Amino acid sequence: MELVNIDAGVVNFYSWWDGEEVLLNWQYGEPAVQFWMDPGETSAVRRPLGQLFYDLPQHEIQRH
Repeated sequence: MELVNIDAGVVNFYSWWDGEEVLLNWQYGEPAVQFWMDPGETSAVRRPLGQLFYDLPQHEIQRH
């Protein structure tokens, strides 16, 4: 876990997706982690998590 901006409450979580390292990004006030970015990018480049799953058939996405 990496605290990116204490004033804005932005936190990155290191993770892996399809063999690649990614950063999951959460900001205080958001109900859940909903964004990701490549390592080395700034928090301004947050992409919706749905973009990671664009090539998976809908039935393969497991929701918990």
